[in-house]
Amino acid sequence: MPHAATEQAVYKQIAIDIASKVVNGRYRPGQKIHGRSTLASQYNVSPETVRRAVFLLNQVGVLQVRQGAGITILSVENAEEFLSKSNERQSLDTIKTVSYTHLRAHET
Repeated sequence: MPHAATEQAVYKQIAIDIASKVVNGRYRPGQKIHGRSTLASQYNVSPETVRRAVFLLNQVGVLQVRQGAGITILSVENAEEFLSKSNERQSLDTIKTVSYTHLRAHET
């Protein structure tokens, strides 16, 4: 069960990072970004973790995923809204992840 909580934090952190890049102008509306496999390599995670992050951002209108067309950035405004809503949650998730890591370190 702790692994699921850690994995959840990782995909949310990736979604937050991608949304931050949209807000900061690194990714612009209409721009296509790397596919899931490339993003998985960049973040050093499984393609499934990236899929979950991309799905989350797709659901809130930050980006669009189309089979055969890839991942396209849609909205800076939606990225800003996502980041503002995620800010409090990220703090809580970070506390949980750090606490779990700290506990695991003391078990060994």
